[in-house]
Amino acid sequence: MIIPDGYTAYGRDVSFYSGSTLELEGEANFEDLSLPCDLNIDAAAKLILSSGNVENLINYCRIEDKPGIAFIGLSISDYMDNYGDIEISDGGNGIHGLVIDGIAHNRSGGIISITDTGYGIYSNFPSAAFYNHAGASITMETSLTGISIGTSYEPIFENSGLITINGCSDDYCKGIQNRGNFTNKDGGVIIVTSGYTGIRNAGNFENEGNGVVSVLSSIAWGFENSVFNSSQPMLTNAGIITVSNANSGGTGGSFLLEDADFTNEATGQLNILDGNVTAYASDIASTTSNVGKIDIQGTYGTFGLSVEGSFNNTACGIVKLGSNDIYLPDNATITNAGWLELDRPSGYSIEEKSSTTASLATITLHCQAPM
Repeated sequence: MIIPDGYTAYGRDVSFYSGSTLELEGEANFEDLSLPCDLNIDAAAKLILSSGNVENLINYCRIEDKPGIAFIGLSISDYMDNYGDIEISDGGNGIHGLVIDGIAHNRSGGIISITDTGYGIYSNFPSAAFYNHAGASITMETSLTGISIGTSYEPIFENSGLITINGCSDDYCKGIQNRGNFTNKDGGVIIVTSGYTGIRNAGNFENEGNGVVSVLSSIAWGFENSVFNSSQPMLTNAGIITVSNANSGGTGGSFLLEDADFTNEATGQLNILDGNVTAYASDIASTTSNVGKIDIQGTYGTFGLSVEGSFNNTACGIVKLGSNDIYLPDNATITNAGWLELDRPSGYSIEEKSSTTASLATITLHCQAPM
């Protein structure tokens, strides 16, 4: 069945079975859409929506040789449970791939693929939440932003599975933009490659123990934490965050705190590798607390560590800066009760900003080799 462009299809309690084909060139609105088909057996079911709103979506369909469930733009206003495959593509910059206005689950075995849209997954609703479960995967390649969470509100996004976001094509694009509550759960893996900014956090971002976040080859900032609407961002890491080959455009750096706080917990590891300009930069309103390990290696920029605010390396904390120096503008403070290592034959190099009065930048070194 084909619904031509210019017409609107409405459905209530619609069930879609293996072997069926429904192509909608116009707008489609469903209250309840059930797709229980198992395409691994034989038949090829296909659902194509040019634009559509689904209040409740339950999908078990599998894609094999290009059948399955395919959307150009999909909005979930109440509930989604995906156990199968969902394709969203060909929307262009003006289309959000998957808009979440309710509660959405990508269950174990579920696969969501989003390509050629402006935003991949977008949510800015007060009670909205998206859960990518263990064993589920999301892959996207978009023009503007892969995942955008929150602007006026603070929705929830939790990942326990695999998310892969490949290079976006537009200037100033972002792999992930979070202004809500984003958690990479224990065992979750996020890989962001290319883009202007790999991850921009202006909300609460937590990487739990055994969570892995990798940001590769961004043009400007690899991982940017900066204020939005006067709300101070919080980044907490108990897993592994790796930022590598950042700032190929020559401005910015690998890891930024701007009016933001970063806590690297005892199990947390932050790796900054092969970046340009400054590896780790924090402004005067930012605070870093490291109980885990920060490893900066191979950065060919100006400084490994540029601190304008407060940087506290606790008794169990380890900071390795390789051959990269430390820059301390006025009023900056680095307190080190753990291990702070600069790999230079003549020891560490610290550059303080000159001032008409005595510099207030201070650094305290109490180094003990890590066990």
